[in-house]
Amino acid sequence: MPSTIETADGRVLNRQQFESVELTWLSQAGELDTAAKLLQNTAALARADYVVLASNRVYGVVPRLPTLYPRSSQYHPRLFDGSLGYEVVLVADRAPRLLGWHFTPDTFSAAGLTPPPAVQAYFDQRRGFALGRADESFTVYDQPLTIILANTGRLSAEEMAAILEK
Repeated sequence: MPSTIETADGRVLNRQQFESVELTWLSQAGELDTAAKLLQNTAALARADYVVLASNRVYGVVPRLPTLYPRSSQYHPRLFDGSLGYEVVLVADRAPRLLGWHFTPDTFSAAGLTPPPAVQAYFDQRRGFALGRADESFTVYDQPLTIILANTGRLSAEEMAAILEK
């Protein structure tokens, strides 16, 4: 991943000039899905301007384990449906293409998720085939679907925690 990016208006941005925090929805084995963990993550979300999902590594796993992650498993469904005040601003992928046709793996249904409307629109606007679920080695490392969401709702950490506790 490059350390700089040039914007449409010609500005060069360096990723080190932006604060970056990693959310801990997918905990280490044996770590409890506590209220403190929930508040730590929602506090970071409330302060953030953007959330970057670089692949389905976490959203493909955590929602499938509600017994292990009762609070954290609610995050991605609520993020994707807009309940947490975030909306998709960029979708990009590296799905294979042949002669203008895209071969897109399904990174959502195995986790019981529905793609956000903007992601579905991204898929719908191009010619291609939905391949179904693919091995994680392809969807995480080789052909990731990247989603960037902007914090347009500016909910507080407490408001987000209440949504995730429902």
